[in-house]
Amino acid sequence: MLGPAACCVNKGPRDRVHLGAQTVCRGTLRREHFGDGRLTIGEAVYIGDDCIVSCCDSITIGSRTLLGHGVQVFDNDSHPTDRDLRARDWAAILEGSTRPSQAIHHAPISIGEDVWIGFGSMVLKGISIGRGAVIAARSVVTEDVDPDTVVAGVPARPVGRPSPRSGS
Repeated sequence: MLGPAACCVNKGPRDRVHLGAQTVCRGTLRREHFGDGRLTIGEAVYIGDDCIVSCCDSITIGSRTLLGHGVQVFDNDSHPTDRDLRARDWAAILEGSTRPSQAIHHAPISIGEDVWIGFGSMVLKGISIGRGAVIAARSVVTEDVDPDTVVAGVPARPVGRPSPRSGS
């Protein structure tokens, strides 16, 4: 289900973006044209208002995962880090011409099942987040997160374990 402000940008093959059953998206899903990415979202995932998921390599989000409002997930740097290449990239954007994809760094992201990413957090390229992990609000994830671990801060660091399930 797409919310009223949701959008999906995919200028490539339709099969490169997959949303599982009962997934709710209220944010922006982008399969960037400067890569050959694959965006795979599991079942019963919630993507909150003002989220941005930007994929030029590969992003997988496991079932029953929650992305709070304003979460950003980028498997790419969006622009080249080299000053001259960045200037050419911006000029290409302004002209509407093809961007230099080889100059934009990227690496896959894997977010496990049953993960909760708190509002305003960022997940950067090359990250793996294990099943059941919790990312505290406003955290910036720059390193892999183990399963069933709570991380917080800038950069995000382990601070504990999720609360046990009822009846456990």
